[in-house]
Amino acid sequence: MVREYVSPQIKREKREKREKRDVGGGRVTSPARVGDGGSPSLSFSTSARLGVSTTVHGDSQLLDPGGGGSESSTIAAKDSEERRLFQLCAVVKFPGCRGVLGFLEESPSGTVEALRYGTKEFRFGPGICVSDLRFGNGERCGDATSSRHVSLVVEDGNTCPSSFNEEMCETASAFAGGQQTAIDAAVLDDIIRRLTEVRLARPGKQVQLSEAEIKQLCTTARDIFLQQPNLLELEAPIKICGDIHGQYSDLLRLFEYGGFPPSANYLFLGDYVDRGKQSLETICLLLAYKIKYPGNFFLLRGNHECASINRIYGFYDECKRRFNVRVWKVFTDCFNCLPVAALIDDKILCMHGGLSPDLDHLDEIRSLPRPTMIPDTGLLCDLLWSDPGKDVKGWGMNDRGVSYTFGPDKVSEFLTKHDLDLVCRAHQVVEDGYEFFADRQLVTVFSAPNYCGEFDNAGAMMSVDENLMCSFQILKPAEKKSKFMMSTKI
Repeated sequence: MVREYVSPQIKREKREKREKRDVGGGRVTSPARVGDGGSPSLSFSTSARLGVSTTVHGDSQLLDPGGGGSESSTIAAKDSEERRLFQLCAVVKFPGCRGVLGFLEESPSGTVEALRYGTKEFRFGPGICVSDLRFGNGERCGDATSSRHVSLVVEDGNTCPSSFNEEMCETASAFAGGQQTAIDAAVLDDIIRRLTEVRLARPGKQVQLSEAEIKQLCTTARDIFLQQPNLLELEAPIKICGDIHGQYSDLLRLFEYGGFPPSANYLFLGDYVDRGKQSLETICLLLAYKIKYPGNFFLLRGNHECASINRIYGFYDECKRRFNVRVWKVFTDCFNCLPVAALIDDKILCMHGGLSPDLDHLDEIRSLPRPTMIPDTGLLCDLLWSDPGKDVKGWGMNDRGVSYTFGPDKVSEFLTKHDLDLVCRAHQVVEDGYEFFADRQLVTVFSAPNYCGEFDNAGAMMSVDENLMCSFQILKPAEKKSKFMMSTKI
């Protein structure tokens, strides 16, 4: 079984840090508990996206039960990008009384009791979409449940509403087309079927999903990425793949030889789009598998999962040619939420690019904010952009004009400090599909054979078994006889 989440101690420490921050400083990576839990619990779940996919358990209190009270739960959230305060309120309404956020009308008995509620700060991406939520735990409160329902309000502004409309309040989604619901299982299976059955056809055959299907894939996957940590903690056995770059036929070949999910656990190291001709099919299949098997299929962010890069190197043009710019923006929102590193059995650290002079402790990766764009400098930039350099000692300038190169000494120093055995990364074309560095303490894996039709390179997939023994399956360029070869184990 693949471990998805950080340890309870780390979770607890992160939660304590979030609670000390100002509004907007935290982020949701797991279902959140609001309040002290000492009163009856009101729970609600969204069928639309709230920046994250979560079930929130509110601190609820039955007010003035003798006169017909109100049970209420409130969450305050600040949109970190648009700097607006969103107040989310779940209210169970009783005959003769209703309570909304901090406002409570007089009960029939003429008494007014203070509305007590717990608050917690969350960091959402831009745009919150609300849908009808007419289910809850009203039966806990005694009277006829037919007179109660649970609703969710999003109020754009700093003040609480003084009245409450019984009809569901609506707010515009950040995505064109309105409300985005979680993708239906049957729809997901059909998408996977259509995307994989083309392996029997000629290479390069397109699969044209609908715009609505793509939006559902992106929004659902985005929520899953945010629920899981930025530094994934995984267990072997697992197969690790490097750059794909829109070479969809080669991606299908990788699955044919490694086993289609869920027959094997997979970790991809980023760079799914750009350069190749079928970036859309590539990223859609990977997102579909992530949604279908969230605990067995993992995707890291590469430097091309960035708007400023894929705007130039092909993905934007492919989206615009086959759909429209809106679709590209939906992918951008999804890419901004991808995790950036993975730790396999506490011994193999994986990322797209490489090490960073700003990386002193692995907790610094865990605490990187999401959603986020890739900055020009700093830890996140280096994890996605840096390269090993054979002739470098310490840190050097990178010919890419971004980030650094690092020498074998820095790899050894890093592994010793963090009690690791291996760094596994992608980001560079290597002739055999894989290449060792620093006395086999670092390995580069590249999974796009005959890259861009210009290189005569092989592609590779690294298999890590239960004992952390690594072997490489080599995918020769398509025009040659396709076969996998096993390397010497390390």
